[in-house]
Amino acid sequence: MQLKKEPAYRKAVKKDFPFIQEFIRKNYHDRWEFEEPHTEKHLTKIMFYDYMIHRNQITVATYRDQTVGVLITGKQKAGHPAPVCRLKKVYHFLRLKLSGEGRKNLEHFSQIRQMQQKLTTDSENQILFLYVSKDYRRNGIGSGLLAQLSQNERNTYSIYMDQMDHRSFMEAHGFIKKNETSQMRELNKKRFRETIFLYQAN
Repeated sequence: MQLKKEPAYRKAVKKDFPFIQEFIRKNYHDRWEFEEPHTEKHLTKIMFYDYMIHRNQITVATYRDQTVGVLITGKQKAGHPAPVCRLKKVYHFLRLKLSGEGRKNLEHFSQIRQMQQKLTTDSENQILFLYVSKDYRRNGIGSGLLAQLSQNERNTYSIYMDQMDHRSFMEAHGFIKKNETSQMRELNKKRFRETIFLYQAN
């Protein structure tokens, strides 16, 4: 879709949260293994509340008052007390533990986190999640979201990406690959090499 006016950027508010959760679901849908819809729901909720716990700032892009993109930045090793978010994350974690496919996805979460921990970074800040709604891509919205990063702190950001992410987009915005790690994984009965890349602003 070609936009007829410039998108706007602002700090996220509560009414944006359902859109952000839907962005998370769409972004990770093909990375999860499930047959039951409730499994996808719990996986989405876990990731959303994890982002909420570790966030520094959530910026959304809007077009004609509709939320069409989001940038979540934070510190993966730190986190807010956020007792409500932590309790809700635990609730959805426990619900996933009750099913075989839920446990399998939780195991994958753990493996990804271990792979990320192998890729050490001296960056103070991380881009935790960056997404633009499919219908609004190629309109500069992703670039506009990255432009919201403070110029004074821009070179302190890093981002973890995998083989399904648009790494060329980050490279075009001055991020360079610092390291990578990989291991074999099975998804929907197909084995493939899962690769995690660490990109850092140059």
